[in-house]
Amino acid sequence: MTILVAILALQETDEDYHALVAQRARNRAAAQQLMRIAVGALDDGKYERAVALAKEAHGRRLRAAKAHDRLGEILRGLVPALLAKLDGPEANDEASKRLGALGPPALCHLARLRPGLKGAAAARVDDLLGGATVEAKGIVRQWAEEARASSEWTDSSWAAKQATGRPDTKAGSASTSWCAHAADGGEEWLRLKYRVAVRVSRVRVRETVNPGGVVAVDVIGLDGERRRAWSGARAEAGDAEWFEIDLKGEEGREIVLLLDTKRSLGWEEIDAVELIGEAVEE
Repeated sequence: MTILVAILALQETDEDYHALVAQRARNRAAAQQLMRIAVGALDDGKYERAVALAKEAHGRRLRAAKAHDRLGEILRGLVPALLAKLDGPEANDEASKRLGALGPPALCHLARLRPGLKGAAAARVDDLLGGATVEAKGIVRQWAEEARASSEWTDSSWAAKQATGRPDTKAGSASTSWCAHAADGGEEWLRLKYRVAVRVSRVRVRETVNPGGVVAVDVIGLDGERRRAWSGARAEAGDAEWFEIDLKGEEGREIVLLLDTKRSLGWEEIDAVELIGEAVEE
């Protein structure tokens, strides 16, 4: 059965695959938009219109789910088949390019298969995963690729982008960390985007100056909805160190750190944020 699935998957053209990805995205977006309109209609007392819109949204979600399931079937056959072509003394460039062209939907499958790979195949998959480390059972550890913030000191020094990538700042204030524009200004946020979608189990925040400002973590779900995954406060401030937070297992590849910058005197600085969790299908 596995061999048959792989053969059928290889017969899928790139155009078929990308058309299916686009179809899923369109139906997901349409379902969200229809539900927003339905809620508005309900608020306006237009009950019948709200019901009709909700039914249409449900139909769109069903179509998106059907496309999602079909994509999963294709990828479960196609990814292993392409990975097999990377084995040997000379890696197959065409197979590597096709793996890269599969985009985010394939990353979960690459992450799950990564622990069993060696040599050129392992190196190429590591590149596709953006340097993320994959442990047993598809547990992914990764650093942010993109960052935005409520404010930043400048667009280069102490900028939001300084919170991407691996830690590169020692204890103490340095322009290679992010901080808000104003010290003790109150509520600030740092939004981070990662390569691989995961069921988030832990976040590790490298705080280099005035640790203790993080008071909540939200996860941007694969459906685009923002959900609170943790709220609380660090007991005390101290020297630069890691602040580790256990989360509730929300699925996504974007998180938002919320800070209360009035908790300690002066600027809070964040160097890097590691996201840990089990790879999930987008």
